[in-house]
Amino acid sequence: MEIRSFISINLPIALKTTIDNTITELKAFGRDVKWIKGEALHITMKFLGNINVERLALFEEVLTETSTMHSPFDLKFSGLGFFPNQRYPKIVWIAVNTSPALNKLQAEIDDKFEKLGFSKEKRKFSPHLTIGRIKDDANTRTLTEKVLSMGNTYFGTFTVNSFFLMKSDLQKDGAKYTVIKEFPL
Repeated sequence: MEIRSFISINLPIALKTTIDNTITELKAFGRDVKWIKGEALHITMKFLGNINVERLALFEEVLTETSTMHSPFDLKFSGLGFFPNQRYPKIVWIAVNTSPALNKLQAEIDDKFEKLGFSKEKRKFSPHLTIGRIKDDANTRTLTEKVLSMGNTYFGTFTVNSFFLMKSDLQKDGAKYTVIKEFPL
């Protein structure tokens, strides 16, 4: 049996609530956007895709070993923007400060999973929270203006004490995420 999975840093409820309030505010400006639900917000460290459940024990062993070599660290969430850019917006995101500890953890996970047969990420790791996926960029002028006006918004800071192996079930109203295992730092 296979499950769809990824490795993530999950946000505390207070931060999710703050960001969810911003998403609610932005909904009035983005008609053709699939907004992410607050409870689904996370930082993806590594997307694994469909994996055989028989390999979960091995993955958990590798991630446990990885977690013991890292200490807790702080992440700051501040600023909004677009991928690939504001002229052709496809993704609305919230910036996550560049953290050497976060980058080191993500690189180590990427390296270890490459040895397990997963492709290494081709793009440079760019920590962010996706809050919306733009379906039709023809009517995004007001959304672009609103996001740019909120460009320096501070959402909060929290200490990352663990990361997670997650299961993703795709459903009609969006993905449902379930924790498979938590890995304390």
